Amino acid sequence: MKKLNPLKFCIIALLLAVCSLNALAQQEPNKKFGKPTDWEWNYSKVDYEPSANAVVLYFNTYCTYDYRANGLIVLTHVKKRVKVLSDDGKDASDFEIFLRLGRLSSNDDRVTSLKVNTYNKVNGKIEKAKLNKDNISEEKLNDAIKVMKVRPEQVKKGSIVEIEYEKMSVF
Repeated sequence: MKKLNPLKFCIIALLLAVCSLNALAQQEPNKKFGKPTDWEWNYSKVDYEPSANAVVLYFNTYCTYDYRANGLIVLTHVKKRVKVLSDDGKDASDFEIFLRLGRLSSNDDRVTSLKVNTYNKVNGKIEKAKLNKDNISEEKLNDAIKVMKVRPEQVKKGSIVEIEYEKMSVF
């Protein structure tokens, strides 16, 4: 019987390990907003936390930077999708955006874009509810920070809420 070369053995073992990792991969998140997938609609229980009232299906944030005459501009982009699993989870779709107050009002953080949509399945049809401006409030916490509070529309058990916003900070 011929002995296996140790180098060949390591390569074969590494290939098998990589192939098995692919088999254990999670569901690829839906990055397209506006079209919840069948998998998202059918998702009803978190395996590792069966008592969860809601679950974040997708979350992505990134920053872009620009230098202009008035200073350094930082744009923070946020996308988030939440599935409400029970009636107790309705508040999980509420969110807050903390905004820094500058010495001059022109240096205050600002939300430059805000899109919030709630999707519900009613008799097999998907209904979309857009954010009502009455569900947005601001509260000044102190001289340096205020918070924007947002409560999405028509959230109930089974709802999928998509949140997308951009915050501009000037330094």
